[in-house]
Amino acid sequence: MPYYSGRDGSLRVGSTTIGRVQNWSINATVDVLETTDLGDGARRYTPGMKSATGSATFFYHTDTPSTLLAPVIQSGAVVDSDDVTLDLRWGTGDNLRRIQATVLINSAEISVQTGEVMSATINFTMTGDYGAITLT
Repeated sequence: MPYYSGRDGSLRVGSTTIGRVQNWSINATVDVLETTDLGDGARRYTPGMKSATGSATFFYHTDTPSTLLAPVIQSGAVVDSDDVTLDLRWGTGDNLRRIQATVLINSAEISVQTGEVMSATINFTMTGDYGAITLT
């Protein structure tokens, strides 16, 4: 039985792989809508809209795409969704898994500590539906 580790993961923006990713995560949610009628003895619910948010941290170096960081840090603007399609991948070969989505980057951080490599962290919110999902 294959397993997955952080060693297998990668982050792509469009068709460009972001080099040296430290970590990424995604949190998918579905709204719950109440459909209880008057006179019902118990509450009833149905699924509503889905959404996803996430973050990624990567080593910051000269090849890091400035389009991920500059709009948020320099002008306080959200990175436009037309520019950013994130493709989160893990596994290899026949075991390749992925989640792809168009996102808005709503925060960015650059940090460094003495004795550490400079890193950048972005937080994102999915806009629209998933572009591709392969989980099994």
